[in-house]
Amino acid sequence: MNRIINLTLLSLLLSANLITANQTPANLAIRPLSEQRITAKQNRLQKELNRHSKMRGVLYAAGGTMTVLSIGKMIREFFSATQLFSRDDVPNAVEKPLSKKISSFATGFGWFCAETGGAIAVNHILGQLLGKVMHDESLAWWLKTHAPYQQTVELMEEIAEQYAHAMTPEDAARHQVRFVRVATNLFDQFESVIAFMRYKSKSGTVTMKSLKREIESTTSDHMDAFYAQLQDSVVKNNASALAALIQDFKSQLNQALVRFAYADQ
Repeated sequence: MNRIINLTLLSLLLSANLITANQTPANLAIRPLSEQRITAKQNRLQKELNRHSKMRGVLYAAGGTMTVLSIGKMIREFFSATQLFSRDDVPNAVEKPLSKKISSFATGFGWFCAETGGAIAVNHILGQLLGKVMHDESLAWWLKTHAPYQQTVELMEEIAEQYAHAMTPEDAARHQVRFVRVATNLFDQFESVIAFMRYKSKSGTVTMKSLKREIESTTSDHMDAFYAQLQDSVVKNNASALAALIQDFKSQLNQALVRFAYADQ
């Protein structure tokens, strides 16, 4: 009876150790691509571009209205000046007291400052809005505004180089956690990239749609393979392999992004 109990306890202990060995600590688990998050980002992208389109329409209308009003004001002032100069009975100028001159100057200068300041503020606001909504919906614009992955990859390389040098176990563990955090950020950015590719694959000729879908699928597969290799190197504490993985990833990824940009022209 005791032998059976001992064997049972031993089996449970071995099973627990096996489960623990197969689990990755939470702070060393890079978050992979998520189909659910990609779909959610694609929906947000659609709403954002629709909002930008409406805002461009409003800005075009506002700009056109302001132009028409300015031209109308210039025409009225021109005819008013013409009528004034055509009169034969122009009244003689009357000298104003100094106090009235100062008051008139202050009033005119105040209105000038108010109009100038208002114009500067309006132009600044319009410039900010135009900078956000006036774009060509290209992959280059999307990468710059929503997925600046190049900076993230450079940071990953920097951490990997530091991690590859000899250091204390505490420093190595800290670099591991930091690397995982930055790598997770990279995959979050590429969820946005893949969402953009899927959105753009709905436009263009049949041939271009097919080509863009193929590039998007290849990019997604490459990210999944990169994730598996990266996660394996982190768990095995293989710092020397990280730099080589990142270099290979960069070369293949840049080719895919360039191909997609040309297909989307």
